[in-house]
Amino acid sequence: MVYGLASGITSSIIPAVLAHLNLTPADFLFPVSIAAGIAVSLGMCAVLFIMVIVHRRAFLGKLEQGAERKPDDLKQVPSLAERHDLAMDMLAERYDLTGREQETASLMARGYTVKRVAEELVVAESTVKGYGKSIYRKMGIHRKDELIAMVNEAKKLT
Repeated sequence: MVYGLASGITSSIIPAVLAHLNLTPADFLFPVSIAAGIAVSLGMCAVLFIMVIVHRRAFLGKLEQGAERKPDDLKQVPSLAERHDLAMDMLAERYDLTGREQETASLMARGYTVKRVAEELVVAESTVKGYGKSIYRKMGIHRKDELIAMVNEAKKLT
């Protein structure tokens, strides 16, 4: 754009003005070409300088906006563990599970065996089996894979 503007000025306007002043091409060709070269160079420098300043201000403005944002303003994507916990909270509330039943259901939904759940909760295996029966009854299910499916469905809602 700058080159087109400069070449248009040097090839049409300047010769017309000089012809109007009764100067021959030999009289003005060398000085005009030097002046045009200097004008184009200075014009391009000015345009680049302005572009750098404008873009720098815009970039710094975006940085300042980012610094002013609070973490609450930014939507955080929950991790897999957080989504699991949110899904379990939702199911526990919906099916009126006790805290211990929720912990047991959470571990069972992760695929833990009765023995492993008992170790994690530091209770007897028979206690975990009792929690399991209560969880299944409240949720209207009969198997562990149904529990896992319900937790996975609840994760989709979080």
